[in-house]
Amino acid sequence: MGGFLNNTYGWSEFSRLWDRALSDYPEIKYLKMSEANALRGQFLGWSPEQRDQKLLRLFQLIRDTHSLSFEFTVDTSDYLDMVTPYAPHALGSPYYSTTFGIISSLVRYLESRGVEEKVDFIFDQQSNISSDIVLFFDYMCRNISPNARKLISGTPIFRDEKEMLPIQAADVLVWHLRREHEIGDVRQQLDFIIGCQIHLATHADEDSIRRMGQKMAVCIPEAAILNKKSKWQKMRKHLVRLMGSDYIPPHGTRFRNIFFGLIFGIRKWLRWLRR
Repeated sequence: MGGFLNNTYGWSEFSRLWDRALSDYPEIKYLKMSEANALRGQFLGWSPEQRDQKLLRLFQLIRDTHSLSFEFTVDTSDYLDMVTPYAPHALGSPYYSTTFGIISSLVRYLESRGVEEKVDFIFDQQSNISSDIVLFFDYMCRNISPNARKLISGTPIFRDEKEMLPIQAADVLVWHLRREHEIGDVRQQLDFIIGCQIHLATHADEDSIRRMGQKMAVCIPEAAILNKKSKWQKMRKHLVRLMGSDYIPPHGTRFRNIFFGLIFGIRKWLRWLRR
């Protein structure tokens, strides 16, 4: 997963120019790199030369935004083997971890640079997964330092990439990153797109993924019961209803959460004293 960071004016100007470039002859309604590569969808009937010329102009617009680019990578096969079997359906997708990885790594970097402006995180719409992430987002953020957490403007926003034009730029970046990681034949195009701007790259290695799965299995052994999509969907309906009536997981109210958190902290401290 990857994308770009820019200010509001920068994205507004980019969207205006991107929309114009899409409309110029030969016109396309949106850019999806998988379609461009396979000459299907919006590029059906195009010659490779026509496609490359169209892409070059669009790539140049991305380069000219002078945006900070970033990526968070995970080996999907490792994740599916080591985490998915022990996770509820909502957390069994690598999309969940990469979404949180993007947010945490970016705000930590911005904090280290002394940035104080809040960031809106806008992702492409993913059915069901998007709503699941919103459910767990507050808990995801607990592992981020308070100062870095202040840079997150709110829960992630999910939009259709055909309507939110900067997401199409992110699609261009991610397609090339994945291709370069897996095949290694688009380095020149990738360097052109990124330009000389800062690029943040974070990777969850095999050991990190294994520890994630082990913690999942030990800390919430009952989670595997919700591994199936149908069972998770039933549970999610209950969660949404409870949270809609001001229920705050895991104990019900803010006071009860503080109380149980205090008790847990005291017990942890006493265990440490016994060592």
